[in-house]
Amino acid sequence: MKKEKQIKEKLSKIKATGFFSITFSLTKKSKKALRYFRQKLKVAGLISSEKYLRMEALSSFSKRKAFKKA
Repeated sequence: MKKEKQIKEKLSKIKATGFFSITFSLTKKSKKALRYFRQKLKVAGLISSEKYLRMEALSSFSKRKAFKKA
């Protein structure tokens, strides 16, 4: 629960700046929580579908980039 709250705080800061790139490393559990929270934002109408898709694309891009480095 505490981890989810931290993620929500980070996302609200990111949302406030309009920059959706997630640069911090996430555990498998927090990745699921982050995906769930993004979906909630989209459903609630707080972000547009385009921004949601952009967030997902940036997330998958950063995963691939991290995989290549490893």
